[in-house]
Order: sequence, then structure tokens, then C-alpha cells
Amino acid sequence: MRIDRYEILGRLAEGGMAEVLLARMHGPHGFERPVVLKRILPHLAPDKRIVDLFLDEARIISNLRHPNLINVQELGSNADGLYIVMEYLEGESVAGLCRRLAIRNEDLPPTLAAHILAEACAGLHAAHEAKSQDGRPLELVHRDVSPQNIFVSYSGAVHVIDFGIATTTTRRSRTEAGTVRGKIEYLAPEQLRAVKLDRRTDVFALGIVLFELVSGRRAYRRASTAQTFQAILSEPPPQPSKVRPGTPAAVDALCARALAKEPADRFQTAAEMRRELLGFIRKQTVEDPGEHLGKVMQRLFADRIAEKAELLRRVRGGDRVVVLPQAEVDVDVEMPTVAESPTNLAQTMPSRPDPTAPSAGAGRRIAWPSIAAALVLAGAVVGMGAMRLGSSRVHAEQAPPPPAVEDAVRTPDLPAATVASPPPTGASPDPLASASSSQAAAPDPAQAISADAGARTSSPRRSPSRAPAQAPPKPAGSRGSSPALW
Repeated sequence: MRIDRYEILGRLAEGGMAEVLLARMHGPHGFERPVVLKRILPHLAPDKRIVDLFLDEARIISNLRHPNLINVQELGSNADGLYIVMEYLEGESVAGLCRRLAIRNEDLPPTLAAHILAEACAGLHAAHEAKSQDGRPLELVHRDVSPQNIFVSYSGAVHVIDFGIATTTTRRSRTEAGTVRGKIEYLAPEQLRAVKLDRRTDVFALGIVLFELVSGRRAYRRASTAQTFQAILSEPPPQPSKVRPGTPAAVDALCARALAKEPADRFQTAAEMRRELLGFIRKQTVEDPGEHLGKVMQRLFADRIAEKAELLRRVRGGDRVVVLPQAEVDVDVEMPTVAESPTNLAQTMPSRPDPTAPSAGAGRRIAWPSIAAALVLAGAVVGMGAMRLGSSRVHAEQAPPPPAVEDAVRTPDLPAATVASPPPTGASPDPLASASSSQAAAPDPAQAISADAGARTSSPRRSPSRAPAQAPPKPAGSRGSSPALW
């Protein structure tokens, strides 16, 4: 199957409005390159509201050019509707990095956490400063900064992704009055108060990510949505040193300022926060943090790197990808909250093999189900930020109640990927038709998301601090740790 000059290799993910495809771009003289292609689902292509949402996303990200942001290569259209072409990266989200560290019972050095946040600050500042084609400030606010939407490549490069719910002065589609969009545990106080947002809202979310990277704990997860809201609105900023003894006082100070309740008391720009982060790094080490981060990623994810490389080799050799699973790694691991006492992960979770260790007797052979399951490649992560399978409104049990919260919806768990042999000679395979057939038995994601936030279902998680049956309850509206995909 082809879409203009793009050969479709398989479907990476599908949501309520759009699908993300792994494709190979064909150029002159045999030039080929893998790309990620997102398009509106064909049956929704005539829907003007869906088209406006898609165009809003395309306009926003087409105005953004920075090494720490995802690169959009083309907005195109054909008989089936609009599509966006994006660069293809290999790496993991910060959420996946945190879970892999938990499995290995390791802590990320504070300097590397600061480096990841400094790079994310650089990308976000560029987005905050972006202007429209006619020179007007976009006044962009990401609104969904979270560990799922900060991406780290295996070489150590950092990218901010998923501008699907970003707000700008040029956006055509509007969020309904009284409704807040974003992930509940990463909302800023002003989002809960339903007042005007600005770039300092994203700074607050960056502070949460910094705390969670350093401490390995969820900053604002509580037993209910109301308690989560109350913690964000009134509890003092959490201190990493209280959870991870030995954390430098400067990291506590960075978190405290970024997490100030009043925007005027925070870093006023992401660039200001970046300067403080870089100053801390310079005082702590002379090593290049980017190079160090790359080494850590390659060590932690050696299994994923090898599997993705092998799968791509097979794809180029003629085999086709039938189904790909969700993009995030180790999704059955649930990070503990700040209220939980630390315990050794190996003592509390069911035993599992080290993901980076070769299996006995495997030699050079790699299990194909795990290979296919690992390709999510940044393509799936960077591919579907605007996909929203549904929306929900959650009201805190307070008077007056906070505004409704429209949680960032994740792509549903997909069946394990398989790699099929090439079709018979003369056949014209349709990888999407094969994927649809393979997914026929999967549950309808819309049916798994109840309109009542408290009734949503989630797959079992393994908590690093408790046995699975005692895992901390998720606030209503939480959708687990699978990524928000473009």
C-alpha cells in the first residue's frame, strides 16, 4: 500500500481520530528513508471538526524548528484525506526510562536528570517564542508536558513531543469553557482554577518531571482525583532529598521554584529554568552530560536497540510488520508515590528476567514477538500526540468544584506484533488490512473508557514498592503509564 511517495510498512497505533503508520519514503535514484506518517482515519475525513483539530496540530508544529523538538517534514493530502509526515527517531520516553531504572533498582544521577530537563527547557522555550508565518506571537502553551512527552534517544538527544492539545492564538478549535485538558497529575494550579494560562504553566509541569526523574516517585498521585487536585493546589512542593537522601540542596531549590503555586514565583521562562539547571550541572561535573546520558540509555536499553535494528533489517529485506504494540516499555511497572516507603524492586515484584540480558541458549537468535513488540521506535511515540480516543470530565469533591478535566488519552494496548513472510509472487499486500484483521479480536478502546472517570479500567501494574495486589490506587481519570501518542 502506498500513500503518494510513501510505502506503508505497517500500523504503529490507532486512536479515535487518527492512525500512525510506519512508512518508507522513496526518493530519486533509489533514496529511501523510514518516516512516521499520521493521517485522519478515512471514515472521519469528511468531519470538519476533526479536520480542524488535525490542521491546528499541523499548523502549530510546522512553525516549530529546534533540535529539541520533533521535526515535521510535510503536510499532505490525497483522496483519503490529510496526513502529516514526521521524522523517525529511536529511543524511549522519560516515563519508560523511569520504569527501566526502577526494574534495575537504579537511580538516575541528578546531573543527568538536570540535563534532560535543561534540553526540554530549550525546546519548550523555542515553542513558547514561536511566531506565526505573519510574525505574530503564537503565545503557545504545551499543556501536556509530562514524562510521556519528553523523549530521549539512544544517543542521548532529548525531544519534546506531542503538541496535540497545545493552545495558541491561531488555533481554530477551542476547548469548551470550564474544561481543562491534560494529564491530571501534571496540571498546574492555574489550570485547575480555569484561569488564563501562559508559558509558566509548562514550567510547573517541568518541575514535576524533574522531581520524578531524581526521586523515582510520583509527585502528585493520590488515592483520588480530589486528593490529587488538593495536593497540587495546597501542599508544599515535594523535595527530592526527602525521598532520595543525598540529593543536592540545589535540586530541592530548583523543584521548589518551578513548583511554586503562584506563576509569579516560578521561573518566568523555560530559558531561565534552563540557565539554573546548567549552572547546577557545571558545579557538579566536568563530564559531558549528553554523552553520559547516551551511554546510560545504551546500557539500559541494549535489548530494545538490538531488537529494533533487527526488525528494521527484516522489514528492508522484504518481511512486513503486521501489528505493532504500544510504544512504551515496561508498562506493567507502576512507579511508587511520595507517600510510600522505598523497597527493593526485586523483593516486591514477580521475578522477571533482566531485559538487557541475553536468554540462555539464544545465541544470535532473537525472539520475534519481542522484536516486533519493541519497534515502536520513536515513531509511535512521536507519532500520535493529538489522538484522543475520548474525553472525560472529572469533578473534585470540593466546593466550589474545580473545572472539568479532559485527560490525555493513551493509545490502547494492541496485540503482540508479528512478522509475516513475504506474500506470494504477484500479490499486492495491504499491511493495514492485515493489521485490522489481526486486531479484530481486540476490545474496542472506546468501550474500555467509561464516561465516569471513576469507572475506567486499566491493566495490572507492578509497583516497585508493594506487591501487585497492594499497588497504590490511581486517581480517577488516570490512564496508566502508556504514552500519549501523536
